[in-house]
Amino acid sequence: MYRDIILESSNGFSARGFAITALKRQVDFWLGVAVAQSQSSKNNAPVYDSRLREAMGDNGLPEPVKLDVDELNEASAAGFVLLTRHIRTPNPETGARETFREQWCLTPTEVIARTVEFGADRAILDAKAQCAAVGANPEARINVIRTEAAARLQTLSEPVLVKFIEHVKGMQSLEDTDLLDYIAEALTNCGPNRNADATINQAAQAYKDTMKKRAEEGKFFRVDAGIMALAA
Repeated sequence: MYRDIILESSNGFSARGFAITALKRQVDFWLGVAVAQSQSSKNNAPVYDSRLREAMGDNGLPEPVKLDVDELNEASAAGFVLLTRHIRTPNPETGARETFREQWCLTPTEVIARTVEFGADRAILDAKAQCAAVGANPEARINVIRTEAAARLQTLSEPVLVKFIEHVKGMQSLEDTDLLDYIAEALTNCGPNRNADATINQAAQAYKDTMKKRAEEGKFFRVDAGIMALAA
């Protein structure tokens, strides 16, 4: 389905841009998670006894999914190239370009920044609670957390960004179908029900829900039939 939507524009130009954006955003989400996991010393995956595996037989046991930073970074670069191509392409019917999609043309630095900021925000909330318990001013601790977060962002993002730029440069001559292959494979390797088709369908469902809410609140909204069809 996703190949027809993107390569053939089967649901229209706007639906094509919507689908590419959904894939890019999902890859970026998992890239942020993968980078965070790579820095964690904790391994919460259960270690199953061989007798339990034998008892489960063909049904098997759940295997932990190990996210691959390099694979997701490469897929993010493919999404970046694919999305920027779409943005540069005029709508064949109106001649307009979907420049509003530039906000999702993120680099690893911006993706990882969100992950680091999320962790820092949680640490700050905890620091405020702990300081309140002992009647201390939390500002000093908060400043340390923010300084450490800034340093961590630089350390984590720079090597990923360097490879990302290399990928983007090398992908300029690739066809859209080849770029989609990078994205689809990376998403599939993130675990069950995380493939390209499921990603687009879930994004379309969220779009449909948002339009419904706007309608119920009396706000202006305009739906795109091609995007709505992706939620079916």
